[in-house]
Amino acid sequence: MHSISIHCQSIDDLIQKLEGIQPPDLIQLYGTFSIKEAKPWAIYLTQCFPDACRIGMASQRHISNGQVKNDGATLILSYFKRSHLTYNTVPYDDQKIERSGQQLFAPFLASDEKNQASAYIVLADTKDAIQDDFFRVSQENDLTISGGRAGLFEPGNSWVLCQENLYQNQSVAVGIIGEYLTQQRDVFVDNIAIGRRMLVTASEGKVIKQIDHLPAQQIYQRYLSNGERISLTLANRFALTTVHNNVEINAVPLSWEGDGGILMSEAIPEGAYVKFLYFHPAQSLYSIVPKIQHLNEQLPESIFVFNCISREDFLEEKPTDKLSMLNQVLPLHGTYCFGEFFSTQFGTRIMQHALTYLAVHESGCGLKREAEPIQLPDERDSLAPMFNLIGNAFQELEQEHASFGYSCANPDTNNDWLHDLANRVTESFFITGALDQSSRHRPPCGYAHS
Repeated sequence: MHSISIHCQSIDDLIQKLEGIQPPDLIQLYGTFSIKEAKPWAIYLTQCFPDACRIGMASQRHISNGQVKNDGATLILSYFKRSHLTYNTVPYDDQKIERSGQQLFAPFLASDEKNQASAYIVLADTKDAIQDDFFRVSQENDLTISGGRAGLFEPGNSWVLCQENLYQNQSVAVGIIGEYLTQQRDVFVDNIAIGRRMLVTASEGKVIKQIDHLPAQQIYQRYLSNGERISLTLANRFALTTVHNNVEINAVPLSWEGDGGILMSEAIPEGAYVKFLYFHPAQSLYSIVPKIQHLNEQLPESIFVFNCISREDFLEEKPTDKLSMLNQVLPLHGTYCFGEFFSTQFGTRIMQHALTYLAVHESGCGLKREAEPIQLPDERDSLAPMFNLIGNAFQELEQEHASFGYSCANPDTNNDWLHDLANRVTESFFITGALDQSSRHRPPCGYAHS
């Protein structure tokens, strides 16, 4: 198989660029325009390629042949040799979320084992953030899902496309079925756990009511603005992270509650210990080089990217950092989302601030090539060393805290830790100032508008 992408500024531009193009098997349309403006595009694609599977969604940014686009539309055309496609679409009912997910995948699961899809692309349009219950069916049936939630900076105009129809509050899924189809996926989240551990002392569902016996909003204000009121845009740069039942949970603030609680993107149970998690695209790249190198050796034939709208990983149209590294494997095609879907052995989760990809190959497993080493981007101006300093300093502070407890219990030990602790306090003043300076240049996150 292979994929190409075409970026178009207008419907006339689309007509011109599609001249002479061979009919594809799968079309993905990602456009910056409203549902009304998308209608002529859907009609023309139906006339041009009536036999193709046609999906798409509203997207404020998209990726065409490795370049990031902020306007018009990107059309991704995929050609399969040994696989076939099947699709379904259903309304997204936020009152019956789990049932909506079951209905979306019911026709796929009704097929015999030979016709079960190896991977799914799911696109969804909703007024509110998608709940994890929508993908409970994926955990029960071990489904592999990639994709994301539609979104435009101007609310109310987003949409999804399925064949010739445009919908709002709807989900669409495409299953890729092939005996020899292989797929690789990964998710990269740029974050650093920062600050001390805190205890969730009251929570109800996805609402955290109290942290350390104080209203959750008060904790955010205390640590992020010295007690002053803060905007939701600022707050959702800082998730709360914990590990529950061996699963890492990163919960992003979605809205302020009237009682001082905070509605989070994921539920964190009462009794969990949490830390602030700061999202920033300048986090160290070294940890993902082996992953991308392994992908490069697996001979992928197409790579589809579903990236977070909050990520500033491009300069003008040219990608930076992780997108640039993935582009060394193959030219990328994809879109930016207001929530990215990613499957693990624990089911499918709705990610935030994440870069996810689906790499597809039709020739079966076992193939491997000798590949040139992936080149790291120029890091002369990177903030990664500062973030590593922050992480290491707080880790050492926790170790010093543990040593302090041990020393109190064992008075005969020496007091060298006091001098180290004083140094760590000095470092924390530096870190606070540096972090405050860097966050002033961080663009607003799309999740504040969910």
